[in-house]
Parts: sequence; structure tokens; C-alpha cells
Amino acid sequence: MIPKAKTKTLWIENLRAIATVSVILLHVSSPLLYAHDESLNSYWWLGNVFDSAVRYCVPVFVMITGTLLLPQEIDLKVYFSRRISRILIPFLFWSLVYICNDLLQLRADGKSFAVHDIISFSISHLLYGASYHLWYVYMLICLYLVIPFLGRWIRHSSEKQIQYFLSLWICINAVWLFGNFGNNTVFYFGQFIGYLVLGYYISTKDFKLSLKVSDKVALLLYLTGVVVTLLGTYIVTERTGKFSNIFYDYRSVSVVASATGIFILTKNNAFTVNRHVSSLVSLIGKLSYGIYLVHVLVLYFLDKSGINATFIHPLIGIPLTAILCLFLSMLVPLLVQKLPYGKYIAG
Repeated sequence: MIPKAKTKTLWIENLRAIATVSVILLHVSSPLLYAHDESLNSYWWLGNVFDSAVRYCVPVFVMITGTLLLPQEIDLKVYFSRRISRILIPFLFWSLVYICNDLLQLRADGKSFAVHDIISFSISHLLYGASYHLWYVYMLICLYLVIPFLGRWIRHSSEKQIQYFLSLWICINAVWLFGNFGNNTVFYFGQFIGYLVLGYYISTKDFKLSLKVSDKVALLLYLTGVVVTLLGTYIVTERTGKFSNIFYDYRSVSVVASATGIFILTKNNAFTVNRHVSSLVSLIGKLSYGIYLVHVLVLYFLDKSGINATFIHPLIGIPLTAILCLFLSMLVPLLVQKLPYGKYIAG
């Protein structure tokens, strides 16, 4: 029997590990969608299936943050010092690594740089993102700024007020999806704040359903979200003649549904296979931020070595590349931690 306190920690560790693996699967499979968006062949469909199935990954990370932080009474000094050491320092280090890698690649392509060019290039990349996946960290930092105030509000709100907030958030997402408002700031702003509140609400709410019924509802939510994302992407892409990611957007109601389903399923079930698998899952969870920061660099060098989703048929190539990327992305922060002061930059 797993102690109750450990069970709570366990499902969050499991959920973090699932989201980490899902991010890698998403970034391995997504290039197929852009490479084959004109023919919509079997490669495109496999990319669409994998991508739709794991689209919940980033929302789930945010929901975990809401679960862990919104219930807490926060001492601002301690809170921000921990965020700086845990989030900001590794982010800055790995951003510089990505910048250096880009500069080296440009140099290899024959481009020369003066000192002021390097400085300008570095500042620009730090401001706008040194790699495509690092947008998440900028967004996360913004969420951390509002969590102390959001947490105080939510702890003093009634259940109906929280339900009203979530209903309003979902309606705004639906209006954005079908109203074609693009990245209008009003519709974009509340996107991830809603996921913070959703994670808190699900983790604290007793839905008064049996575990069996709750699991069925959660599975239905997940599968419905995946199918709507998958078919919606296909229909819009076919009609417009070019790849459309509107259903992939984290504001999409179908992504909200799949993220909610995965969250509830994992919360309800403390999956344990054996101690070796449990130890691996725990390690992935603990290294999740470092894995997230470094995995795109790992994918870059794997691709340079000819290993990607299509080095063999994608049905096998996607999971194999993702597994290899996962273990290398775990190894890097583990090795960095062994360097002097490495624990501060590994992630």
C-alpha cells in the first residue's frame, strides 16, 4: 500500500513525466505536418495522429504548476528567490548555449561576425527566444508573476466563482477558435491563466463519482479532444490547401478536453509497474525542466546525424527518435549537475 501523501506526490511525478515525454513526441512528429502539408499522405497523417494525441503536454505542465502553487500562502521574497534559482538561471544558461550553437552554424555556412554583430544577435535572441520551444519559459515567468495574486483570489473564492471563471475561459476559447481572431491580445492573455485555475480546481475538487465512472469520463474527454483535434486539423488543412494548426492551439477547446482527461486519469491512478520503472518515471519528473530546455538541441544533433522521424518509417521512427532523445536529454543535465555549480544551470 502506497502512503496517501506519497500517492499525491506520485501522481504529480507521473503526470510531469508523461508531459515531458509528450513534448518530445510532439517535437519529433510535428515536422511531418509541414513537410507533407500539400499531399496529406501517410507521413502527414502519422504526424497528425501523434501530434494530436500529445497536444495536452504544455497545458498539463501549467496545470501542475497551478496544482502545486495556487494553494500556498506565498512569502514573496522566498517565492521569487526560488523561481530565479530554479527557472531563470538555467533558462539563461541554455539560451546562451542555443545562441552559441546558432552562431557556430552560421559561421560554418560562411557568415562572418564583428563583435557588435554577435552582441546584437545575442540580445535579439534573448529578447525573442533563442530556440522555438523557449517561448514556454517566457510565458511561465509571466505566470509566476501573477500566481501570488491569483492564488490569494482563488483560495478566497467560492466553488461557483471558480466554475464561473472556468466557464468564461472556455467560452472565450471557443469564440476565439470559431471567430478567427488570430493572436488578438485580449483572447491570448487568459489562455494559460485558465490552465492554472483548471489544474487547481481538478486537484482539489471532489466530483463525487466512483473511480470507475471518473476514469470513463476522463478517457472520453481525452479521446474526444484528440479526435476533434485530429479531424479538425485535417478538414481545415484540406479546405485551405495549406497546413492549419488552429485546432492544435492551446486555446482550442479540444486541447482543453484532452488535457483535462489526461490530468484526471493520472490523478485517479497512481501507476506503478515495478521499482525500476517507478524510479525512471521519478527521474524523468525531477529532470523535466532540464529535459525540456535541452531536448531541442539534442533533436538538432540527432537530425544532423540522420536520425529523425523519417530515418525509417515514421510509425517506428517517431517513437524511436523520441526515446533516444529522451535518454540523451536526461543524460545532459545529469552530467552538467556534476560540474562545479552545475546544479544551478542544469535545470
